[in-house]
Amino acid sequence: MKKILMIAYEYPPVGGIGVQRILKFTKYLPKYGWKPIVLTVRNPVAKVFDPLLTTEISPKVEVYRTSSLEPQKICRTAERAGKKILSILDKVLRTNKLVEAFHWRFERLIPKGYNNSFFFIPDRDIGWFPFAVLKGWEIIERRKVERIFTTGPPHSTHMIGLALKIICDRPWVADFRDPWTEYIHWFPPTVVHRKFGEFMERIVIEYADKIISVVDYMTRDFIDKYPQIDREKFITIPNGFDTEDYKVAIPKKDSKFTITYTGTFWGYHSYITPHYFLRALRELLNEKKWLEEDIRVVFVGNFSNYYKKRVKDLFLDNIVLWPGFVSHRESIAYILSSDVLLLIVGTGKGSDRIFTGKVFEYLGAKRPILGLVVPNGVAARLIRETRSGIIVPPEDIEAIKRAIYDLYLRYKKGNLYSSFEWKGIQKYEREKLTEKLASLL
Repeated sequence: MKKILMIAYEYPPVGGIGVQRILKFTKYLPKYGWKPIVLTVRNPVAKVFDPLLTTEISPKVEVYRTSSLEPQKICRTAERAGKKILSILDKVLRTNKLVEAFHWRFERLIPKGYNNSFFFIPDRDIGWFPFAVLKGWEIIERRKVERIFTTGPPHSTHMIGLALKIICDRPWVADFRDPWTEYIHWFPPTVVHRKFGEFMERIVIEYADKIISVVDYMTRDFIDKYPQIDREKFITIPNGFDTEDYKVAIPKKDSKFTITYTGTFWGYHSYITPHYFLRALRELLNEKKWLEEDIRVVFVGNFSNYYKKRVKDLFLDNIVLWPGFVSHRESIAYILSSDVLLLIVGTGKGSDRIFTGKVFEYLGAKRPILGLVVPNGVAARLIRETRSGIIVPPEDIEAIKRAIYDLYLRYKKGNLYSSFEWKGIQKYEREKLTEKLASLL
């Protein structure tokens, strides 16, 4: 088979929805004549890990793991050392004004761990760059690799692809799961950082042979931003779902009407927050107290203490469950055990462009979606096109109440599923999307 080097910082045992894209590409590419050789990190810094995902790596896939300097770990060590020094200063000279002035200035110099972005360009995972380039060069020459594929974020992965493209002169495909300089959460600390980030994005776009985006608006943005580049270079391959995932997951359905959300709520966030849903649920239960015995809400994933307290303050402890982070297989089981699947994308700048990966797994499960999303956004458009759920303005508490109760009544009448069609979702199957990638290669 033809060989392709696929470079990804996030690969099992790293967990999360972003890992699924590269994992499924490597799973199905051999079916279309391509042997994936994966280059990833030996000890990555990640928010979540899912060791069970390693069992899904196809035996036809070669995986190489390299070292990394991991600036995040260096920063954390410096942060701990700095705090230790400050603690000693506090004990030795508590009242000395000179020490107090030094204390304040020294504290400002301490790197702030995982979120520090001042020294690490284009992102905090750049410490992988030299190791990955050297190993990638060796793999390409020794294994006679014909194509290079990089996926980001982190976008430092694309810088690795750029270096290997220049050194080895192989066709290179850059896959963007999120935008780079146009990302709504990209906040470079200085103008210099912004300019350098824009420069790096531009050379990646110019040198790559093909640019893949996960959603059409990203593809259009690239075309509009770089009009001098042939628009045929840009292509959209969306995220999707793997039908085989639903065969191995074991649902555990009980007799209650169950609404499930899969994903993370780290803290109060204007874009993705369960705040309005929880308020609507509380008001609905105040009006129809008997409903408390027949409804359950499950938040699968990391659920911050902020929202746990919010649940308790609203006296929803006996209704709302948060099992915490679970494996992807367990997450699918929770989805299949549900009657309705909750999708939340709030309001704010850029919220109409937020297109979460979980929505495709919701589609694959063929469960009705309660979409608390902006009506003119990409997520709402997908729900409408597939006729897979109800769209509600994300901060309209009265509308959310009506939607919950409407879905509950359909559930009790036995016509919940017949109300929706899941039209045309077959094109989002991971195998078909991989076929599209193979054709591009």
